[in-house]
Amino acid sequence: MIDRQMMGMSIEMKMSLGNILTILTVVVGITLSYAVIREGVDRTKIDVTKLETRIERLETQNGDVRDRMTRMEVTLQNMAINIDRVARYVDSTQAPRGNPQK
Repeated sequence: MIDRQMMGMSIEMKMSLGNILTILTVVVGITLSYAVIREGVDRTKIDVTKLETRIERLETQNGDVRDRMTRMEVTLQNMAINIDRVARYVDSTQAPRGNPQK
């Protein structure tokens, strides 16, 4: 075989069994790495989809809770108004007995 000169070094241009095994090992390693990364990407896509679904469900629940809280607030305000009316009525109907309050 012909030796080749590259950057001042003599390179032998023949292939040995070791060279072939090294090339195969590198190709197999790259292929396996690609497969592992691809599987991770696919799994991540599935996880993202699940999380988006969960976020939508939580936002819906949040809206429901907010509506219920608003209704409860209105109910409590109405109850406070009624209690004030009852308290004013009771205060106005009580006749002073012997000791007027100052």
